[in-house]
Amino acid sequence: MPTLDRGNELIAKRRRLAQLRFAPPPPEKDETEVRWLMSYSDFMMQLVCLFILLYSVSSIETSKAAPIAQAWRDEVGISEVRVPAAPKAPHAPLTSEDLSPVLHEIRILAGRQPGGGSLHVFRNADGFRLQFAYEMFDRRSPQLGAAGTQIADLAAQLLQRLQARVASIELVGHASADEEGALDLSLRRAHETLRRMTRPESPYRLDPRGLLAAGRGAHEPAADGADSSGRALNRRVEFVVRLAPKP
Repeated sequence: MPTLDRGNELIAKRRRLAQLRFAPPPPEKDETEVRWLMSYSDFMMQLVCLFILLYSVSSIETSKAAPIAQAWRDEVGISEVRVPAAPKAPHAPLTSEDLSPVLHEIRILAGRQPGGGSLHVFRNADGFRLQFAYEMFDRRSPQLGAAGTQIADLAAQLLQRLQARVASIELVGHASADEEGALDLSLRRAHETLRRMTRPESPYRLDPRGLLAAGRGAHEPAADGADSSGRALNRRVEFVVRLAPKP
């Protein structure tokens, strides 16, 4: 009997092996079951990209957009970016109503020049203020550095056409909190910048009679002075333009 049972087990085992050997392969999974998920993920990715694009163009900084637009126009052979037309009376006093197109023009013109992308324009009750996010002076030095010289020349270029139409242009020097004699140093920086902008050989020379120099020391920082980069940005000169009072 044990031999017979052993033989039956061998026969049954061979039958199972034969069935497994010749059994048809399992059917492949239908791709349509997951294809909708792939399409859905592609659609969601495109939607996210669209939202990112819309967000990126929701607020355009003119000073940075202008050189990009100009480069594209140069590439395709289209005329240059247009700026607002100058008033018919170029020497007429500038009023607060004229400021919006004038400031728009300043941003565009600055954006075409090296360093112009760092320009910040602040409007106030009696005019406006130009601030450049650049280190214009070395630490403890009243002399303009390479970037400072470039900024002074650019400011002269932007303000030359407006000088005859405003009451005054004040050059306000600043210093970082780690500089000794910050008030005197800031005033010397303002005078150094004034000399640069009024030198006779300058193509954008300003009339020194309409310029003022002042120093604020370290009392009005433009950046956090906790690190070296912030202190560097505080070593600067700002350009304050005041309009003539209304008659």
